[in-house]
Parts: sequence; structure tokens; C-alpha cells
Amino acid sequence: MEKTLRQGFENEFRLPEIGRKVLDYIDGRRLETGGFCYFKSWGSQAPSTLDTHAALLALSLLDNPEQKKWRSDEKTRRWLRERLLLELSFEDIVGVWHLCASLRLMGDRLSEEDRLLIFAFLKRTTRHFLHEQKANNEKKCVCSGSLSSLIAWNRLGDLSGWTGERPSPGVFFHDSEKTLIELFYRWEMNISGWYPGQMLPSCNRSLFENRLAGYVLVPGSTATDMAVIACGVLHDVKTGAGVSFSGSVLEWVQDSLSVSGGFGRIPGAVPDLLSTAQALLILDLLPEGGGCSEKLFPGNLWWSLQEY
Repeated sequence: MEKTLRQGFENEFRLPEIGRKVLDYIDGRRLETGGFCYFKSWGSQAPSTLDTHAALLALSLLDNPEQKKWRSDEKTRRWLRERLLLELSFEDIVGVWHLCASLRLMGDRLSEEDRLLIFAFLKRTTRHFLHEQKANNEKKCVCSGSLSSLIAWNRLGDLSGWTGERPSPGVFFHDSEKTLIELFYRWEMNISGWYPGQMLPSCNRSLFENRLAGYVLVPGSTATDMAVIACGVLHDVKTGAGVSFSGSVLEWVQDSLSVSGGFGRIPGAVPDLLSTAQALLILDLLPEGGGCSEKLFPGNLWWSLQEY
């Protein structure tokens, strides 16, 4: 079975062979404003920061050195910059991260003015992560924001050169992980070195392995999706552990490819840009795919393509 799947990858499922269809799918989700929206074909005219980040990440993975027209798309760049100025006046931390990472993928560096605006945003949004809680007649600060927001905050800090204090991870890591996504977040926090000495030892990742799909969301279950598999593959490739059941992972990803050229979050699902970017990242990281992601994503720009 493994040999057949690997032969299928080499002959039919390498990124260059599916690239044209995937490019057509992504192009079909671009709006006149320059942003992207995966359900554009359903009549929506509202570009999404997440979808735009996912589209640009997918384009990076499919990028041909001789053809980088998408990097000079002024409509997309203008939409990103206008949206960033708008979002910086609110408090959507993950949304601001998607926009900054998208601009970086297009080759834009933050200006000094951008950095000052982001610094002000970071200072203002730290209150998302702390609130006072009375316990045993003592007041203590605990985290109230989401893990994805906390990591996005730190990624923004890295991207902008923030040197001030960072929000405490608080009680996020006092309980054992319940899902592979949470385990992946723990690992991300550890390798990023934002909070040295504050992370607890990770639990056994092998509990999240499954022969059908490679990785599952919770131990003992068969529930999985493209985000779960992407987290498992990313973790195992970057830690040098080797991808568990790579043949099963490849088959699962193959089955998630639609006739339109996009990938769904599970086989048979409606394709979307987020799952498409995650699928391409998985294919790129599998041993058969060549693994060029380290060159494509300086500063971990691939991170936080999650909805969890």
C-alpha cells in the first residue's frame, strides 16, 4: 500500500502536477478589491483577512521563480494596507497578524510608521490576556484570551521588533493538552522561547496518531481535519521525528482535493482557501515533496492558519 501511494505521488500528485488547477482555484477566489474570499462563488463580496493570508501562503508554495506576478499585485497590496490601518484601530489580534504576515509574504517590510502603530496596538491589546480572579481570598491574574491570540500577539511582536514585556501565558499551560492543536500550540510556545522556564513538559504526541489519517484531534478518536494533520506533520518534520504514517496522510490529502482544484477540510467537503494552504504545506513537508518551506516562510509566517 505504501509503495503504491508513493508511486502515485511521484507520478500524479506532486505540486507541479496539481499546481495549475490549484492556481485556477485561488485566482477564482480573488475579489476586485484585491482581497480573497473562499466563498466568492456563492455571491460574497466581502474579502477575508484569513482567506487572503491563506491564498498568499498557497501562492508562495506554488511559486515559480520565473513567475512571481502575484507579488506585484498592487490591488492586493493596497487592500492589505488599507485593511491593516482599519484593523489596528480595533482589537482583532489574529486578524492584524494575518494582514502583517500577508504583506510580508508579498515582500513588504514594515516601515517605522507601521512599527509604531503596531507597538501601540500591542500595548492596548495586552489586556485581552489578563483579568483578576479571586481565589482563596487572593487576587491573581489569569489568562482570558485564546491561545491563538496569544501566539499571534507574540508573532506580531517578533515581526515588529517589540522589546517590551509580553503577556503572561498564565494558566493556559497548567492543564494537560486535550487536543493535538493544543499540543502543537504548546510546542510552538516552547520553541519560540517567549516564556523560558514557564512551559510544562509536553504530553505523549503518539497518543494522537492514527493509521487511517496519520493524526487525530483527540486520543482514541478518528476525528481529524486538514488543520489537525497539518499540525501533526509540522511538529514531526520540525522536530525530526519523521512523519507518522506518511502514506495514510498522503492518501487522506489526495481524497480532499476537489475537481475545482481546491482542498476541503475533510474528504468530500466544500474546498476553502485555508484548507488548500494547509494541504499544500503538508505536501511540501512530506518526504516525497521536497520540503522547501523553511526558505519560503522566514519568521514562521506559515503559523496561525487555524480557526481554533
